[in-house]
Amino acid sequence: MNNSELRKVLEKLIRVELASNIQGILLSSRGGGKQRSVNDNNLFFTLSASVLFYGASSATSSLIDNSILKELKSYENKDGKATYNFWRTNPYEQFPSSFFLSRIKHFWVPDDLDCTALAYFFHSREEGLALQYELEKHHTNSEINYGDKLISFSGYGTWLGEKMPLEIDVCVISNYLYFHFSKSLERNSNEEGLIRFLWEVVKENLWFTHPFKVSPSYQKPHVIIWHISRCLKYEGLADSAEFISYLYDYSGNVESFEEKLFVDLTYNELGLESPLSEGYSLIEIEKFIDSFSFFSASLLTNSRYKILKRMAPISFFNIPFTCRGFNAALLLKRLG
Repeated sequence: MNNSELRKVLEKLIRVELASNIQGILLSSRGGGKQRSVNDNNLFFTLSASVLFYGASSATSSLIDNSILKELKSYENKDGKATYNFWRTNPYEQFPSSFFLSRIKHFWVPDDLDCTALAYFFHSREEGLALQYELEKHHTNSEINYGDKLISFSGYGTWLGEKMPLEIDVCVISNYLYFHFSKSLERNSNEEGLIRFLWEVVKENLWFTHPFKVSPSYQKPHVIIWHISRCLKYEGLADSAEFISYLYDYSGNVESFEEKLFVDLTYNELGLESPLSEGYSLIEIEKFIDSFSFFSASLLTNSRYKILKRMAPISFFNIPFTCRGFNAALLLKRLG
């Protein structure tokens, strides 16, 4: 199958996935492996698919965008604030399809910076400036310990609710800065602090040595560095000879299909030719679409108890999310 034929198959799959859900958004599944898998109606994956094609014009991207516009209000902050939740707020849902987690408030999640940033690609620049002002109340200063590295942090954490422990996720930060750069918003000290922090993560190779610590929600080095490349390309990441050298060395050691795909996407974001550019087999493509988990919910990362936080990386306490439509969109993005 050539690229043109594959593109048509992927576009059709995305259309089918959108049409098969009564809400008209990309349906994902939560769980898998030893965990029971259930359907999950979040807007995150549809937003993420849309942002993949931000600024492009195609029938597929328009279909995705229109599906979001119909549902966006259902995920707005329930009290009228300028932020968004991972799950529906009208009517209010948490962990849909789970009898246990949906009833225990300890596991309920407040609005988050990730979904908020992705949703604001659908807002005007003026509304983006208003969001900047709203986020000021969530500013924090801290020092993050990454093994033998202690890095200063100044900016926003993942969670935008009150009384939530600080969680720093470089992919979430990257999505926020990607929105910020895409809307040409003015920088303040918060954005400057976030940019400095990302550069430290890159310079110290923490995205590779401490993937769960730097990104509790995305967890995989290849997914993390792709996120970082999307925003730091505006800051000259492709001109960093030290980083490009390390990325090239990393590229030589990747083995799995998903690793190769995200390395290709990272080079593409930076406007560079990937050393891995090659055709993908249909078996690999089908397996990736059906099983790749882009995002995981870590149940213990926000615990106030140190013993539980140490258990956070254990797979049992991390719920993987899989979305066939989004995985198809990633492949479509790779085809260009």
